[in-house]
Amino acid sequence: MKLSIKDCVLVLVSSCSGEISGKTLLQKRLFFVGELLGLKGLGYAAHYYGPYSQLVASATNQLVSLGFLEEQTIGFGADDLGFEKRRVDYHLTDDGREVLAYLKRKNKKEVEAINEACQHLLSAGDLDYFALSHAAKAYFLLKEEGHPMTREEIRAKAESFHWKIAPDNLDRAIDFLIKLDLARHHSSVSKKQNHK
Repeated sequence: MKLSIKDCVLVLVSSCSGEISGKTLLQKRLFFVGELLGLKGLGYAAHYYGPYSQLVASATNQLVSLGFLEEQTIGFGADDLGFEKRRVDYHLTDDGREVLAYLKRKNKKEVEAINEACQHLLSAGDLDYFALSHAAKAYFLLKEEGHPMTREEIRAKAESFHWKIAPDNLDRAIDFLIKLDLARHHSSVSKKQNHK
């Protein structure tokens, strides 16, 4: 693909109606878009909330610094330990729209591919960051193992990464992966499989 990681982030935000609510949601949506398109070099590795890329985080920060994305911090009070709870949202700016128009002219095919992958992702289920994180964790594990796994095997493997995935959350994640056609080649899981 001819687009840089910064370009991919910008196109992704544009494909999501020009805004994405939260860093985790941005990271996971680009992870799945990358998987759907077979993009290489996005730099995703295991992290606390599932696959995470420092390259994507740096590219996003650069887009904010350049004025192509606006960053807005939303506060939600404090948690039980007194730490502030907040979310960072991203919005496409007018300058960002100009860059996007240029990208569409120069790399029309690549931009359209990201747009289509994003729409496919959203049509499979417009998951919040929490549910999308579980789906990303499940897919990451399936891909890493490279062979079919049951839901219980996925949950057990998640423990080795210190990832906790409750059965209901895993069911929702697997259903999402099946809709995206990402579980078919990596997993023997099905909607009817029971868990304990």
